[in-house]
Amino acid sequence: MAAAGAGDKPAVEKVQQLLHRRFKVVLPDDRVIVGDFQCLDKQGNLILAHAHEVIAHAAAAPAAPSSSGGGGGGKPEPNGGRAAAAAAGAGPMEKPLGMVLVPRAQQKDVRLMVTLSERAAMLQLAGS
Repeated sequence: MAAAGAGDKPAVEKVQQLLHRRFKVVLPDDRVIVGDFQCLDKQGNLILAHAHEVIAHAAAAPAAPSSSGGGGGGKPEPNGGRAAAAAAGAGPMEKPLGMVLVPRAQQKDVRLMVTLSERAAMLQLAGS
């Protein structure tokens, strides 16, 4: 048993370097969840803290009532007009989720989000 634990040490160290870093996870239905990496189990399930779902404005556009339909009158929108604002090009919306577990089977794509300083350092390395 001790030999198996010793063989895992480099992998564990690599994962520990990623703790509390920002990850972007794309789900099979193309929804996007962004959050801070907290945990990875042996099955590959991820736990993200301070997570939110990024909702692209194209996905939110159908939620806005059409102006030609009639019958809506002066009713306020149930979501405070956020869907209409997103459809008008205000950018993507964020839906707060808190702490989430993303099962391995639901991870279509997982990416580490880099900071501006990290990106600049990578560009300097590429340029030399």
